Amino acid sequence: MREVLVKYEEFKDSPVGRIPKDWNVAFLEDVAEIVMGQSPPGHTYNQVGRGMPLINGPVEFGDRFPSKLQWTNTPTKLCKPKDILFCVRGSTTGRINIANDTFCIGRGVAAICGKEGIAITGFVELLLRRLAEVILSEARGSGSTFPSVNSTRLAETLLLLPPFEEQKKIAEILDTVDEAIARTSSLIIKLKQTKAGLLQDLLTRGLDEDGKLRDPHAHPEQFKDSPLGQIPRYWDIERLESFAEFITSGSRGWAAYYSDEGAMFIRIGNLTREHLNLKLNNIAYVKLPASIEGARARVQAGDLLISATADLGIIGVIPSSFEEAYVNQHIALIRLDQNRINSWWVGNYLSGELGQKKFYQLNDIGAKSGLNLQTIGALLIVVPPIQEQEKIVKIINTYNVRICTEEAYLNKLKLHKQGLMQDLLTGKVRVKNL
Repeated sequence: MREVLVKYEEFKDSPVGRIPKDWNVAFLEDVAEIVMGQSPPGHTYNQVGRGMPLINGPVEFGDRFPSKLQWTNTPTKLCKPKDILFCVRGSTTGRINIANDTFCIGRGVAAICGKEGIAITGFVELLLRRLAEVILSEARGSGSTFPSVNSTRLAETLLLLPPFEEQKKIAEILDTVDEAIARTSSLIIKLKQTKAGLLQDLLTRGLDEDGKLRDPHAHPEQFKDSPLGQIPRYWDIERLESFAEFITSGSRGWAAYYSDEGAMFIRIGNLTREHLNLKLNNIAYVKLPASIEGARARVQAGDLLISATADLGIIGVIPSSFEEAYVNQHIALIRLDQNRINSWWVGNYLSGELGQKKFYQLNDIGAKSGLNLQTIGALLIVVPPIQEQEKIVKIINTYNVRICTEEAYLNKLKLHKQGLMQDLLTGKVRVKNL
């Protein structure tokens, strides 16, 4: 038997609006068992695993499952594995985890599970996740400076309830999407970890003539000491300014030229420590009057960008075929001689462990208010032969492309889940057997 999703058009009025004719509206207490937490005496807590693991609130919460951080030898209220853990106190009211063991639950948490034959716990979780923001908003609007949800408010939460078998199918469909999201998220984490380890090796050991990482233990003769630590013997140490055609920053006061259209205005928020590409999800634009000379702050392909105020040392590189754009006064723009050095090599080096160490030092000695252009020009970088730089950059970019591809797929999955939840949990689309 095959299941398909079909558009549904037969609705009826209900206390929560129009719902499918064969659906009902019910209070949470009518379809689920609710256990409000009760904190054990403080002197019974320990961090050495004696007694039962304790959840007092969101401190123990993870992305989906809680962690065991403390225990109690005098448990009070308990939850079962697979129960919904629902925060009922503070600014995290409405946050949800799923119990992966039996826990003692403190007063900041309620445990919820569907009543047998009436509601699937996984389906109740989906409904509560959709209502979480509403519940928190109501708790904040109650006049209290410390939002909370009591047992009565939680019990009287209204839920849309499809037939039991349809709940199962909806939960299974969305579980499948959740599994794909979890797998993709895990893959992205592994790729980033692999890249980070490889990046450190590539930036300090480089590649031999066979394209393999040099080994300082097997071939110590291939390395030498330098002011930046041990590096391959054919690499050099140079000041950044020795490869720069010029080093500049944007002009002050350009916020007066903000516009809904025009040239892109690159700010620190468009740089990220995740990679060297710009973040383009929050773009400002400027429309410059003819009297303004902006040429020195206009970027071109290969330009190196460095945050020079506040959060120092965030690095970006302008890719090829980039649209007209200018940097603001908080970003240093370094135009490098592309015939002598690869901008992406320099960007990777400065964003790596050794490069960032210098920015941390500058922070510590009081440069938080800003790096001047002379200080940026004096930054030391390691310089392999240009051909080796390009080989290393190519390897790093392979990982970057894979990570970006998986992140785009992850975002697509999340949007797909949002659409499915909107359709399936309101009955606009139904699951039918063929």
